[in-house]
Amino acid sequence: MIRNKYLDDLGMKREDYGSNYIRRNKIQRFIERRRYGFDYRQTVNMDVIFAEWLYSRLMMLIEQTMDDLTFYSVEFEGCTYTIESAIHRILKAAKDYIWYYNMVWNHAEELPEEETEYIIKEMNAATRLWAEIMGYCDRVVISKRTLCRWRRWKKEEEYFKRVGDEFVKVKGR
Repeated sequence: MIRNKYLDDLGMKREDYGSNYIRRNKIQRFIERRRYGFDYRQTVNMDVIFAEWLYSRLMMLIEQTMDDLTFYSVEFEGCTYTIESAIHRILKAAKDYIWYYNMVWNHAEELPEEETEYIIKEMNAATRLWAEIMGYCDRVVISKRTLCRWRRWKKEEEYFKRVGDEFVKVKGR
């Protein structure tokens, strides 16, 4: 697996990523990546691979988006979450799950059973919450970089910000 900025920020080494535990069969992995877009290592630890994928993608979404993530809300397990608060809950659960996996599998440290159950339960809830908000996240993101390019192209002091499903013109900063 290639280096991941957000997993590095968590203090993980590249060799500790969920799919980097096998170093044999390099030719087979190369052929599988060319054929399928991924290799067999990513089918073994799918829970950790998913937590790493979800954590890094949502961190980038938070960093890059210019959208107002608080205007829309979802009902989940009897609570109302804005998209932003849902993303932060998912990020916390994924970060804890990645930490748990790293401690148990890479450092052979056992955690108390109550803490282990809580971490797994939170990751399960975060996965269901992601299923609730993923349709929203797929369609609303406009990156800061794209917006800067668009403004340079327009050469105006006005810019647009997405609010809901519409773009609103804003003057100056």
